[in-house]
Amino acid sequence: MKLNLPVPGNAAQRLLFSNVGNENPNEFYLLMTFHKSKKGGFDYPATTEECIKALAKKGYTYKED
Repeated sequence: MKLNLPVPGNAAQRLLFSNVGNENPNEFYLLMTFHKSKKGGFDYPATTEECIKALAKKGYTYKED
């Protein structure tokens, strides 16, 4: 499953998460970041805290490599 969530505090930037290959279906890892317009912004430096907050709002957890 993939999740497309906004960066907390920055709705224009989006975080794309996936849980493919994880034993726990509630743990997601970050695939990429992008701008909401999909016309760039692929280099947004998402922090671990932003990922944790974005996923926590949906009841999921963040898994780092």
